Amino acid sequence: MTKKEIMKLIEFDEKTQTLKLNIKNDWIIIDGSDSETRGVDFRNAKTGYVDFSNAKTGNVDFTNAKTRDYVFDTKIKIDGKVYDRDCTDGLNMGITKVISKGRVTRLEGISLYGDKTFLYKTQNLAYHSWISIEDAKEGYKRKLKQIKEGMGKWVKTLKDNSIITDEIFHEQTGSCYPGIKAWKERAGISDKKEITFKEFKELATNNPTPETRRVMTALEVMKEGNDA
Repeated sequence: MTKKEIMKLIEFDEKTQTLKLNIKNDWIIIDGSDSETRGVDFRNAKTGYVDFSNAKTGNVDFTNAKTRDYVFDTKIKIDGKVYDRDCTDGLNMGITKVISKGRVTRLEGISLYGDKTFLYKTQNLAYHSWISIEDAKEGYKRKLKQIKEGMGKWVKTLKDNSIITDEIFHEQTGSCYPGIKAWKERAGISDKKEITFKEFKELATNNPTPETRRVMTALEVMKEGNDA
C-alpha cells in the first residue's frame, strides 16, 4: 500500500475534532472533541497500546493489550501479499522471518513502503534497522546505553518516597515548565509543589506524556532482562 493510498483511509474534521479511519471499508471514529489533550485518552490504559483486533463497535480497547504492539489486525497486506504483522513502536511491518522469539525477539520483515526491515527487541525496548539484524542489535545496545547513562542513572536512585518537584523534573528530563504545569493540571495535582515518586508512577501511568513515558521506560529498562 502506498502512502497516498493510506492517506485516503484517513479523514479529520477540525470543527468536531474527529478523526475517522477506514478499516476494511468500515469507518472507525476517534472523537477528540472532549479530550483535554485533543487526542487519544490513555488514562485508563494498562499498557498504553492500542488494540483494535477485537473491536466490534469501533471503540479503542486497551484492557486486553499485553504486548508493546499497536494491533489493528494480526495480518497485514503489502503489495498484494499477506504477512503476519508486527507494529512495535508504531512501525507496521510484515514479518518474513522469525529469527528468535523469547526474552529477545529478532525479526526480519518488510515495511508498508516495501523496505526490508529488521527488528531487535526485548519487553521494554526495541530498535529497527534497514541494514541487518546485527545493525539492529547494535542500535539497540546504543539506545540502552544512552538510557542507562542518562535518565536511567536518575531513576535508579529513586525510591517510592523520593520527592519530585517541578525543578527536579525539569532538570532531569528537559521538560519545559509550561508542559509540566499542563501535565499537573491534567493529572489533578496543579496545587501540589512536590509529589513522591510512587505518586508520580501512578499519575504517569494514567496521564502519559512523551516525557513521563521516557521516565517510565527508563525505569523498566534499568530492571534485569533488557541487556542485548
